[in-house]
Amino acid sequence: MLRRFGDRDTFAVEVGDFDGGLRVVDLWAGGRRLTVKDNFAYVPQFCLSMRHTIEDVRGGAVPSCPYPGHSPEENFRLLFMGDEEFREKHWFMHWGPTTDNLTPYAYLQDGELVLVIRFWGEETDDVVVARIAPDQFVATVEAAADLLERESPRSERRGRGAGRFPGVREAAQPPSAVNGRRPRRAGVG
Repeated sequence: MLRRFGDRDTFAVEVGDFDGGLRVVDLWAGGRRLTVKDNFAYVPQFCLSMRHTIEDVRGGAVPSCPYPGHSPEENFRLLFMGDEEFREKHWFMHWGPTTDNLTPYAYLQDGELVLVIRFWGEETDDVVVARIAPDQFVATVEAAADLLERESPRSERRGRGAGRFPGVREAAQPPSAVNGRRPRRAGVG
């Protein structure tokens, strides 16, 4: 049974059935389905990454518009072509293999969370743009994460925080795994 959280025209998470230990999850932004390459999520990792994004939005870690006076599409292009250290501050929604086909950035502008996303590897300048109230984004992602965790097989269900995943110590993971952001790659600009 498919359950939708949010609105496809702004931002939505659709949770489907289990398939071989993975959960079918589709993400939507600006009326476009984002999970066109991979919509199978390993629930423990996916939820951990979702919750880190929630913390970023709630905690004010999402920066303001990087290039005021420019369109969202132009902001994407300037971020993508610009300084890596500056661009890294705008990286957003790195939720593992399910979002690996995306180059997503986010910023705050006029009280809204602006998502600017391009499909990785496409030969197009087409950028998906979505605007949503930060609290609505948090409510959407949190409701989906709560459902995913609640309905996970008992062997995958754990309480929040350290010790959530048997045999995995968060402190031993690289920073990218802990904060849900894409790691820097040498030679990638």
